[in-house]
Amino acid sequence: MALFRYQATDVEGKVRQGRVEAEQERDARAQLRSQGLWVLEITPDQPARGHGLDSTRLAFLVRQWSALLTAGLTVEQSLDALIGQSEDERERQILTEVRGSVRGGESLARALERHPRAFDGSLCGLVAAGENAGKLPLLLERMADHLEARLALQQKLGLALLYPMIVALVACGVIAALLTYVVPQVVEVFAGSRQQLPMPTRILIAVSHFLRELGPWLAALALGGGMPAAWLLRERRMRERLHPLLMRLPLFGRLLRQADAGRVASTLGVLAEAGVPLLSALDTAARTARLAPLRQAVQRAAAAVREGAPLSRALAIEPVFPPLVARLAAVGENSGRLGVMLGQAGRQLDNETAHRSAWLAGILEPITILVMGGVVLSIVLAVLLPIIEMNQIVK
Repeated sequence: MALFRYQATDVEGKVRQGRVEAEQERDARAQLRSQGLWVLEITPDQPARGHGLDSTRLAFLVRQWSALLTAGLTVEQSLDALIGQSEDERERQILTEVRGSVRGGESLARALERHPRAFDGSLCGLVAAGENAGKLPLLLERMADHLEARLALQQKLGLALLYPMIVALVACGVIAALLTYVVPQVVEVFAGSRQQLPMPTRILIAVSHFLRELGPWLAALALGGGMPAAWLLRERRMRERLHPLLMRLPLFGRLLRQADAGRVASTLGVLAEAGVPLLSALDTAARTARLAPLRQAVQRAAAAVREGAPLSRALAIEPVFPPLVARLAAVGENSGRLGVMLGQAGRQLDNETAHRSAWLAGILEPITILVMGGVVLSIVLAVLLPIIEMNQIVK
Protein backbone atom coordinates (compact mmCIF):
# COMPACT_ATOMS: atom_id res chain seq x y z
CA MET A 1 0.00 0.00 0.00
CA ALA A 2 1.19 3.51 -0.84
CA LEU A 3 0.40 6.74 0.94
CA PHE A 4 -1.05 9.69 -0.99
CA ARG A 5 -1.54 13.28 0.13
CA TYR A 6 -4.67 14.87 -1.23
CA GLN A 7 -6.55 18.17 -1.38
CA ALA A 8 -10.23 17.95 -2.20
CA THR A 9 -13.58 19.69 -1.83
CA ASP A 10 -16.65 18.18 -0.20
CA VAL A 11 -20.31 18.55 -1.20
CA GLU A 12 -20.49 21.89 0.63
CA GLY A 13 -17.51 23.27 -1.29
CA LYS A 14 -15.14 23.22 1.71
CA VAL A 15 -11.51 22.36 1.02
CA ARG A 16 -10.26 19.30 2.87
CA GLN A 17 -6.81 17.77 2.92
CA GLY A 18 -5.23 14.67 4.34
CA ARG A 19 -3.78 11.30 3.41
CA VAL A 20 -5.20 8.10 2.04
CA GLU A 21 -3.68 4.65 1.56
CA ALA A 22 -4.19 2.81 -1.70
CA GLU A 23 -2.40 0.52 -4.13
CA GLN A 24 -2.32 3.12 -6.90
CA GLU A 25 -3.33 6.73 -7.44
CA ARG A 26 -6.52 5.83 -9.29
CA ASP A 27 -7.56 3.64 -6.33
CA ALA A 28 -6.96 6.59 -4.00
CA ARG A 29 -9.11 8.82 -6.20
CA ALA A 30 -11.87 6.19 -6.19
CA GLN A 31 -11.78 6.03 -2.37
CA LEU A 32 -12.11 9.79 -2.10
CA ARG A 33 -14.95 9.92 -4.62
CA SER A 34 -16.79 7.26 -2.62
CA GLN A 35 -16.53 9.60 0.39
CA GLY A 36 -18.15 12.41 -1.58
CA LEU A 37 -14.91 14.32 -2.18
CA TRP A 38 -13.88 16.01 -5.43
CA VAL A 39 -10.10 15.67 -5.78
CA LEU A 40 -8.24 18.89 -6.56
CA GLU A 41 -4.72 17.52 -6.13
CA ILE A 42 -3.24 14.18 -5.13
CA THR A 43 0.46 13.31 -4.87
CA PRO A 44 2.49 10.40 -3.43
CA ASP A 45 3.60 11.14 0.08
CA GLN A 46 5.85 9.67 2.73
CA PRO A 47 5.50 10.60 6.38
CA ALA A 48 8.42 12.39 8.02
CA ARG A 49 9.82 9.35 9.81
CA GLY A 50 13.16 10.98 10.44
CA HIS A 51 11.73 13.68 12.72
CA GLY A 52 11.65 13.12 16.45
CA LEU A 53 10.79 14.82 19.73
CA ASP A 54 12.99 14.91 22.78
CA SER A 55 11.75 13.40 26.03
CA THR A 56 10.96 16.75 27.64
CA ARG A 57 8.83 17.97 24.74
CA LEU A 58 7.02 14.64 24.44
CA ALA A 59 6.07 14.56 28.14
CA PHE A 60 4.87 18.17 27.99
CA LEU A 61 2.93 17.51 24.78
CA VAL A 62 1.15 14.43 26.17
CA ARG A 63 0.23 16.34 29.36
CA GLN A 64 -1.25 19.19 27.29
CA TRP A 65 -3.07 16.75 25.05
CA SER A 66 -4.64 14.99 28.02
CA ALA A 67 -5.82 18.30 29.48
CA LEU A 68 -7.38 19.40 26.18
CA LEU A 69 -9.26 16.12 25.71
CA THR A 70 -10.42 16.17 29.35
CA ALA A 71 -11.81 19.67 28.72
CA GLY A 72 -14.10 18.19 26.08
CA LEU A 73 -12.28 18.93 22.83
CA THR A 74 -12.32 16.35 20.06
CA VAL A 75 -9.11 14.75 18.83
CA GLU A 76 -9.01 17.03 15.79
CA GLN A 77 -9.74 20.15 17.86
CA SER A 78 -7.05 19.22 20.37
CA LEU A 79 -4.55 18.77 17.54
CA ASP A 80 -5.50 22.21 16.19
CA ALA A 81 -4.85 23.70 19.63
CA LEU A 82 -1.51 21.92 20.02
CA ILE A 83 -0.38 23.06 16.58
CA GLY A 84 -1.43 26.63 17.30
CA GLN A 85 0.48 26.93 20.57
CA SER A 86 3.62 25.04 19.56
CA GLU A 87 6.74 27.15 19.01
CA ASP A 88 8.79 24.31 17.49
CA GLU A 89 8.56 24.06 13.69
CA ARG A 90 9.45 20.36 13.74
CA GLU A 91 6.76 19.63 16.32
CA ARG A 92 4.16 21.60 14.35
CA GLN A 93 5.02 19.66 11.21
CA ILE A 94 4.60 16.30 12.96
CA LEU A 95 1.30 17.30 14.56
CA THR A 96 0.04 18.70 11.26
CA GLU A 97 0.75 15.39 9.56
CA VAL A 98 -0.99 13.51 12.37
CA ARG A 99 -4.01 15.79 12.00
CA GLY A 100 -4.03 15.18 8.26
CA SER A 101 -4.02 11.43 8.78
CA VAL A 102 -6.88 11.68 11.30
CA ARG A 103 -8.88 13.85 8.90
CA GLY A 104 -8.23 11.23 6.24
CA GLY A 105 -10.08 8.67 8.33
CA GLU A 106 -7.26 6.97 10.22
CA SER A 107 -7.37 6.27 13.92
CA LEU A 108 -5.20 8.43 16.15
CA ALA A 109 -3.04 5.44 17.13
CA ARG A 110 -2.38 4.62 13.48
CA ALA A 111 -1.57 8.26 12.74
CA LEU A 112 0.95 8.32 15.59
CA GLU A 113 2.54 5.04 14.46
CA ARG A 114 3.54 6.77 11.22
CA HIS A 115 6.05 8.80 13.26
CA PRO A 116 7.96 6.17 15.28
CA ARG A 117 10.81 8.53 16.15
CA ALA A 118 8.43 11.04 17.68
CA PHE A 119 5.92 8.71 19.37
CA ASP A 120 7.22 5.42 20.75
CA GLY A 121 5.36 2.14 20.72
CA SER A 122 4.16 2.41 24.32
CA LEU A 123 2.35 5.69 23.61
CA CYS A 124 0.79 4.32 20.41
CA GLY A 125 -0.36 1.17 22.23
CA LEU A 126 -1.89 3.19 25.02
CA VAL A 127 -3.67 5.49 22.58
CA ALA A 128 -5.10 2.47 20.75
CA ALA A 129 -6.38 1.05 24.05
CA GLY A 130 -7.84 4.43 24.98
CA GLU A 131 -9.66 4.76 21.66
CA ASN A 132 -11.10 1.25 21.96
CA ALA A 133 -12.22 1.74 25.56
CA GLY A 134 -13.34 5.37 25.21
CA LYS A 135 -10.87 6.44 27.92
CA LEU A 136 -8.30 8.30 25.85
CA PRO A 137 -7.96 11.39 28.14
CA LEU A 138 -7.44 9.23 31.24
CA LEU A 139 -4.88 6.97 29.61
CA LEU A 140 -3.00 9.93 28.14
CA GLU A 141 -2.82 11.37 31.64
CA ARG A 142 -1.30 8.11 32.89
CA MET A 143 1.18 8.13 30.04
CA ALA A 144 2.12 11.72 30.91
CA ASP A 145 2.78 10.64 34.51
CA HIS A 146 4.89 7.76 33.22
CA LEU A 147 6.92 9.92 30.84
CA GLU A 148 7.51 12.59 33.49
CA ALA A 149 8.69 9.98 35.99
CA ARG A 150 11.13 8.56 33.43
CA LEU A 151 12.37 12.05 32.59
CA ALA A 152 12.90 12.89 36.28
CA LEU A 153 14.96 9.71 36.72
CA GLN A 154 17.10 10.52 33.68
CA GLN A 155 17.75 13.99 35.03
CA LYS A 156 18.74 12.58 38.42
CA LEU A 157 21.18 10.18 36.78
CA GLY A 158 22.66 12.93 34.63
CA LEU A 159 23.06 15.39 37.50
CA ALA A 160 24.53 12.75 39.80
CA LEU A 161 27.34 11.97 37.35
CA LEU A 162 27.82 15.49 35.99
CA TYR A 163 29.95 16.88 38.83
CA PRO A 164 32.55 14.04 38.85
CA MET A 165 32.87 14.38 35.07
CA ILE A 166 33.42 18.14 35.30
CA VAL A 167 36.03 17.69 38.04
CA ALA A 168 37.84 15.03 36.00
CA LEU A 169 37.86 17.16 32.84
CA VAL A 170 39.14 20.26 34.65
CA ALA A 171 41.82 18.26 36.46
CA CYS A 172 42.96 16.63 33.21
CA GLY A 173 43.21 20.07 31.61
CA VAL A 174 45.30 21.38 34.51
CA ILE A 175 47.62 18.37 34.40
CA ALA A 176 48.05 18.68 30.63
CA ALA A 177 48.91 22.39 31.01
CA LEU A 178 51.45 21.60 33.72
CA LEU A 179 53.14 18.90 31.67
CA THR A 180 53.25 20.76 28.35
CA TYR A 181 53.92 24.36 29.43
CA VAL A 182 55.03 24.66 33.06
CA VAL A 183 57.35 21.66 33.36
CA PRO A 184 59.44 22.48 30.24
CA GLN A 185 60.10 25.99 31.55
CA VAL A 186 61.19 24.63 34.93
CA VAL A 187 63.43 22.04 33.23
CA GLU A 188 65.37 24.87 31.55
CA VAL A 189 66.57 25.89 35.03
CA PHE A 190 68.37 22.54 35.33
CA ALA A 191 69.58 22.47 31.71
CA GLY A 192 72.95 24.05 32.47
CA SER A 193 73.48 22.05 35.63
CA ARG A 194 75.50 18.83 35.57
CA GLN A 195 73.57 17.54 38.53
CA GLN A 196 72.13 14.05 38.28
CA LEU A 197 68.38 14.59 38.43
CA PRO A 198 66.24 12.37 40.66
CA MET A 199 64.35 9.52 39.05
CA PRO A 200 60.86 11.13 39.55
CA THR A 201 62.11 14.27 37.81
CA ARG A 202 63.58 12.30 34.88
CA ILE A 203 60.30 10.44 34.48
CA LEU A 204 58.37 13.71 34.55
CA ILE A 205 60.66 15.25 31.92
CA ALA A 206 60.25 12.18 29.69
CA VAL A 207 56.47 12.30 29.98
CA SER A 208 56.46 16.04 29.27
CA HIS A 209 58.70 15.58 26.23
CA PHE A 210 56.50 12.74 24.95
CA LEU A 211 53.34 14.85 25.24
CA ARG A 212 54.90 17.88 23.59
CA GLU A 213 56.32 15.92 20.68
CA LEU A 214 53.59 13.37 20.08
CA GLY A 215 50.60 14.98 21.79
CA PRO A 216 49.25 16.71 18.65
CA TRP A 217 49.68 13.49 16.67
CA LEU A 218 47.90 11.49 19.35
CA ALA A 219 45.05 14.02 19.42
CA ALA A 220 44.75 13.86 15.62
CA LEU A 221 44.81 10.06 15.76
CA ALA A 222 42.12 10.02 18.43
CA LEU A 223 39.99 12.43 16.42
CA GLY A 224 40.55 10.49 13.21
CA GLY A 225 39.68 7.22 14.90
CA GLY A 226 36.78 8.70 16.83
CA MET A 227 34.87 9.77 13.73
CA PRO A 228 34.73 6.26 12.19
CA ALA A 229 33.93 4.84 15.62
CA ALA A 230 31.04 7.30 16.01
CA TRP A 231 29.81 6.38 12.54
CA LEU A 232 29.96 2.66 13.39
CA LEU A 233 28.11 3.22 16.67
CA ARG A 234 25.23 4.74 14.72
CA GLU A 235 24.60 1.24 13.38
CA ARG A 236 22.22 -0.64 15.63
CA ARG A 237 24.09 -3.96 15.36
CA MET A 238 27.38 -2.41 16.39
CA ARG A 239 25.80 -0.74 19.41
CA GLU A 240 24.10 -3.94 20.49
CA ARG A 241 27.41 -5.82 20.43
CA LEU A 242 28.68 -3.43 23.09
CA HIS A 243 25.66 -3.82 25.38
CA PRO A 244 26.80 -7.11 27.02
CA LEU A 245 30.16 -5.49 27.76
CA LEU A 246 28.48 -2.43 29.28
CA MET A 247 26.33 -4.64 31.50
CA ARG A 248 29.47 -6.34 32.87
CA LEU A 249 31.16 -3.07 33.85
CA PRO A 250 31.86 -2.84 37.59
CA LEU A 251 29.48 -0.47 39.39
CA PHE A 252 27.97 0.94 36.18
CA GLY A 253 26.75 -2.35 34.69
CA ARG A 254 24.22 -3.05 37.41
CA LEU A 255 23.04 0.57 37.31
CA LEU A 256 22.37 0.38 33.56
CA ARG A 257 20.56 -2.95 33.91
CA GLN A 258 18.34 -1.69 36.73
CA ALA A 259 17.46 1.51 34.87
CA ASP A 260 16.49 -0.40 31.73
CA ALA A 261 14.55 -3.05 33.66
CA GLY A 262 12.67 -0.30 35.48
CA ARG A 263 11.79 1.32 32.14
CA VAL A 264 10.44 -1.97 30.78
CA ALA A 265 8.49 -2.83 33.94
CA SER A 266 6.92 0.64 34.16
CA THR A 267 5.90 0.60 30.50
CA LEU A 268 4.49 -2.91 30.82
CA GLY A 269 2.58 -1.90 33.95
CA VAL A 270 1.02 1.16 32.29
CA LEU A 271 -0.05 -0.85 29.25
CA ALA A 272 -1.38 -3.81 31.23
CA GLU A 273 -3.34 -1.53 33.57
CA ALA A 274 -4.82 0.23 30.54
CA GLY A 275 -6.21 -3.05 29.25
CA VAL A 276 -3.73 -3.67 26.43
CA PRO A 277 -3.44 -7.45 25.78
CA LEU A 278 -0.41 -8.90 27.51
CA LEU A 279 1.32 -10.11 24.35
CA SER A 280 0.91 -6.72 22.69
CA ALA A 281 2.12 -5.02 25.87
CA LEU A 282 5.21 -7.26 25.96
CA ASP A 283 5.96 -6.52 22.32
CA THR A 284 5.70 -2.79 22.96
CA ALA A 285 7.72 -2.94 26.20
CA ALA A 286 10.49 -4.84 24.40
CA ARG A 287 10.88 -1.90 21.99
CA THR A 288 11.38 0.49 24.91
CA ALA A 289 14.38 -1.48 26.22
CA ARG A 290 17.67 0.17 25.29
CA LEU A 291 19.95 -2.77 26.13
CA ALA A 292 19.84 -5.57 23.56
CA PRO A 293 20.15 -8.46 26.09
CA LEU A 294 17.17 -7.13 28.05
CA ARG A 295 15.12 -6.57 24.89
CA GLN A 296 15.83 -10.13 23.80
CA ALA A 297 14.85 -11.39 27.26
CA VAL A 298 11.46 -9.64 26.98
CA GLN A 299 10.96 -11.18 23.54
CA ARG A 300 11.73 -14.66 24.90
CA ALA A 301 9.32 -14.03 27.77
CA ALA A 302 6.63 -13.05 25.26
CA ALA A 303 7.24 -16.29 23.35
CA ALA A 304 6.87 -18.28 26.59
CA VAL A 305 3.63 -16.45 27.46
CA ARG A 306 2.33 -17.16 23.96
CA GLU A 307 2.89 -20.87 24.66
CA GLY A 308 0.87 -20.69 27.87
CA ALA A 309 3.43 -19.90 30.59
CA PRO A 310 2.56 -17.26 33.21
CA LEU A 311 4.47 -14.00 32.90
CA SER A 312 6.11 -14.37 36.32
CA ARG A 313 7.66 -17.72 35.36
CA ALA A 314 8.74 -16.41 31.96
CA LEU A 315 10.53 -13.48 33.61
CA ALA A 316 12.02 -15.56 36.43
CA ILE A 317 14.07 -17.71 34.04
CA GLU A 318 15.69 -14.62 32.50
CA PRO A 319 18.82 -13.77 34.53
CA VAL A 320 19.08 -10.22 33.17
CA PHE A 321 15.82 -9.28 34.90
CA PRO A 322 16.04 -8.33 38.59
CA PRO A 323 14.16 -10.98 40.66
CA LEU A 324 11.89 -8.23 42.02
CA VAL A 325 10.03 -8.00 38.71
CA ALA A 326 9.15 -11.71 38.62
CA ARG A 327 8.11 -11.75 42.29
CA LEU A 328 5.76 -8.78 41.97
CA ALA A 329 4.44 -10.12 38.66
CA ALA A 330 3.50 -13.35 40.46
CA VAL A 331 1.70 -11.34 43.15
CA GLY A 332 -0.14 -9.40 40.45
CA GLU A 333 -1.20 -12.56 38.62
CA ASN A 334 -2.54 -14.12 41.81
CA SER A 335 -4.43 -10.99 42.84
CA GLY A 336 -5.64 -9.96 39.38
CA ARG A 337 -3.68 -6.67 39.59
CA LEU A 338 -0.81 -7.43 37.22
CA GLY A 339 -0.56 -3.90 35.83
CA VAL A 340 -0.50 -2.31 39.28
CA MET A 341 2.21 -4.66 40.57
CA LEU A 342 4.37 -4.26 37.47
CA GLY A 343 4.11 -0.50 37.88
CA GLN A 344 5.16 -0.93 41.52
CA ALA A 345 8.15 -3.01 40.39
CA GLY A 346 9.14 -0.27 37.96
CA ARG A 347 8.92 2.42 40.65
CA GLN A 348 10.99 0.37 43.10
CA LEU A 349 13.66 -0.23 40.48
CA ASP A 350 13.66 3.47 39.60
CA ASN A 351 14.07 4.42 43.26
CA GLU A 352 16.90 1.94 43.67
CA THR A 353 18.53 3.28 40.50
CA ALA A 354 18.29 6.86 41.79
CA HIS A 355 19.77 5.88 45.20
CA ARG A 356 22.53 3.85 43.58
CA SER A 357 23.44 6.66 41.19
CA ALA A 358 23.61 9.12 44.11
CA TRP A 359 25.82 6.68 46.04
CA LEU A 360 28.02 6.16 42.99
CA ALA A 361 28.38 9.90 42.49
CA GLY A 362 29.25 10.29 46.17
CA ILE A 363 31.99 7.69 45.77
CA LEU A 364 33.35 9.04 42.50
CA GLU A 365 33.67 12.65 43.65
CA PRO A 366 36.27 12.10 46.40
CA ILE A 367 38.05 9.39 44.40
CA THR A 368 38.38 11.71 41.40
CA ILE A 369 39.63 14.57 43.57
CA LEU A 370 42.13 12.34 45.39
CA VAL A 371 43.51 10.78 42.20
CA MET A 372 43.90 14.08 40.40
CA GLY A 373 45.31 15.73 43.50
CA GLY A 374 47.82 12.90 43.81
CA VAL A 375 48.93 13.37 40.21
CA VAL A 376 49.38 17.12 40.68
CA LEU A 377 51.29 16.53 43.94
CA SER A 378 53.58 14.05 42.15
CA ILE A 379 54.34 16.65 39.49
CA VAL A 380 55.10 19.31 42.09
CA LEU A 381 57.37 16.98 44.08
CA ALA A 382 59.21 15.91 40.93
CA VAL A 383 59.91 19.58 40.19
CA LEU A 384 60.94 20.43 43.76
CA LEU A 385 63.27 17.45 44.38
CA PRO A 386 66.19 18.81 42.29
CA ILE A 387 65.87 22.22 43.96
CA ILE A 388 65.96 20.62 47.41
CA GLU A 389 69.04 18.57 46.47
CA MET A 390 70.81 21.66 45.08
CA ASN A 391 70.17 23.52 48.35
CA GLN A 392 71.64 20.62 50.30
CA ILE A 393 74.78 20.62 48.10
CA VAL A 394 75.23 24.40 48.60
CA LYS A 395 75.05 23.95 52.38
